[in-house]
Amino acid sequence: MRILVTGSSGMIGTALSERLLAEGHEVVGVDRVPPRWADAMRDRTILADLRNLDLCRRLIPSGLDACVHLAAWARVYDLVHQPLLAVENVVTTAHALEVCREKGIPRFVFASSREVYGTSEEIPVREEPVHAHKAENAYSASKGAGEAFVWAYANNYGLEAALVRFSNVYGRYDLSDRVIPRFLRLVRRGSPLQLFAPDKVMDLIFLDDAVDGVVRLLDRFSDARGGRFNLGAGEGTTLRAIAHEIQRAIGRTVEVAEEPNRPGEVLRFVADIQRARDVLGFAPKTSFAEGLARAAAWYSQYDSLTS
Repeated sequence: MRILVTGSSGMIGTALSERLLAEGHEVVGVDRVPPRWADAMRDRTILADLRNLDLCRRLIPSGLDACVHLAAWARVYDLVHQPLLAVENVVTTAHALEVCREKGIPRFVFASSREVYGTSEEIPVREEPVHAHKAENAYSASKGAGEAFVWAYANNYGLEAALVRFSNVYGRYDLSDRVIPRFLRLVRRGSPLQLFAPDKVMDLIFLDDAVDGVVRLLDRFSDARGGRFNLGAGEGTTLRAIAHEIQRAIGRTVEVAEEPNRPGEVLRFVADIQRARDVLGFAPKTSFAEGLARAAAWYSQYDSLTS
C-alpha cells in the first residue's frame, strides 16, 4: 500500500513509518519538522503544516491508499494552559480529511486518545461513543471533535474510516515532558520526583505494541472500518509504581514528593482491548518492566539531548 502518515516525525509517526517501510509499504510523511530519528524518511517527508490547507493540497500527492492521521498537539497539560492549541488539533484533522476527500484517498485512520473517556467509573473502559460532558481538558475535547469530523466525512463522502484510541504510549523517540521521559531524566540526574496524584492509574503501552495495533488495523481494514479500537496494554499501573520501577531500572533512589492532582488530568484509566483482540488480532507483547528497560536504554544514548 501507499500510506500517508501525518505527524510522521513524531514518536508514533517515526516508529510507524519505520515499521511500514520494513514491511514493504510505500510511505509518504507529512510534518512541520523534518525527521529526527528515521533516516529512511528524510526523502519521504513533505515539510508542510496541516494548518495550511492550500500548501497541503499542492504538496500531498494523489494515488495514495490510506491516511493515518497522527499529527496533533499531544501533551495534555500544555493544552490545559494553552487551550486554543486544541482548536488547531481540530483544524488539522479537518484539513487532513479534506485533502483525502479531494485527492481520492479512500481510507482514513484517526489517532484518538483514551482522554475522550475522562475518568471512568467502570474499569476497564470499553469503546463507548464520545460523551462531550466527559471532556476533562481541551485536548480530550479536540479528540472528541476530531472523531466527529471523521464520522461526518465517512457519512457524507464515502470515506472508509476507523479510530484508534491510544493509551499512554511510551518508548523511544520521545524527548518530551511526558511522565516516562521526564521521570527517566530526573532519576538519571538524581533529581527529586513530583507525583501529582500518586494513586493515579495509567494504562501504559510500549511504542512497538501501539504501532503493531495500527499496522494490524491497516492490514484488516475491511473488517475494522467503521470501528473504534482501544490500543492499550489492558493493565493499570499507579504513578507511584511508575516512579518506583523507574528508580529500580536506573539503579538510583531519589526523593519523591506527593502532590494533589493537577487540573485536567484523568485519575484512572485501564483500556478494555477485547475488541482489538477479536477484530485485529491485537495482543500487546511487552510488559511494563521490559518496555521500561528498553526505554531507559534508549534514553541513556541521548542523555545529552534530555538534559
